[in-house]
Amino acid sequence: MIGQSDWLAANWVAIVAAIISGLAALASIAAARRSVTAQNRLLEIEEQRERDRVSEIQRARLVARIVREEPSLGRKTKNYYLEIENLGQSSANSITILLDDGPLFDHPTMLDKTDEVRQVGPQSSFRYILAPSLSTRLPQRVTIAWGDDSGEQGHYETTLT
Repeated sequence: MIGQSDWLAANWVAIVAAIISGLAALASIAAARRSVTAQNRLLEIEEQRERDRVSEIQRARLVARIVREEPSLGRKTKNYYLEIENLGQSSANSITILLDDGPLFDHPTMLDKTDEVRQVGPQSSFRYILAPSLSTRLPQRVTIAWGDDSGEQGHYETTLT
């Protein structure tokens, strides 16, 4: 009869191989879990990128600046304009503009009190004529609010230079 020590000696290679196989199986299971976790995370990132892309398509992005046109032939004075530009991929609607924290047409440089522009298409712009003088300075601050296809209220605020 073979004793326990003889059996161990005769089968030590098989025992070591079984232990190594068990450890390899555990390592494989752990690697598979990490792989699934990484794949899920990549899927989440791609889904978020797609949501951001769709949101960007539905969003208007308004910016403002003062444009100064130098005198040209037959004109002796500079012309100043408040230019509002939509850099976004969607139309902006229900546009509200404040100059120096007050309504647009209440600002002293707004002489041409025509209808206020309430919407602008994508990649478009519009202008208001400004008439500064010695007693009325150009607006220093502009705040714009608008709606667009994203369903979120757009907002832009800056100091004009």
